[in-house]
Amino acid sequence: MPLNGALACYQVYIAADGEAMALAALEPAFWQALCEAVGHSKWMPDVCHPTLIPKVAALFRS
Repeated sequence: MPLNGALACYQVYIAADGEAMALAALEPAFWQALCEAVGHSKWMPDVCHPTLIPKVAALFRS
């Protein structure tokens, strides 16, 4: 199920300040905009790949 934590684009992440933040970029245009804004365009096609979640988490923790 895409809304139960299976997608990198729809998660709660911990930011560098220790606070939680929600990412809800379900629509492809929003996911693309995020990937481009953070300099990781290569993430765009991998939104459903489970190994992407820790990478996005590390980005927000930084």
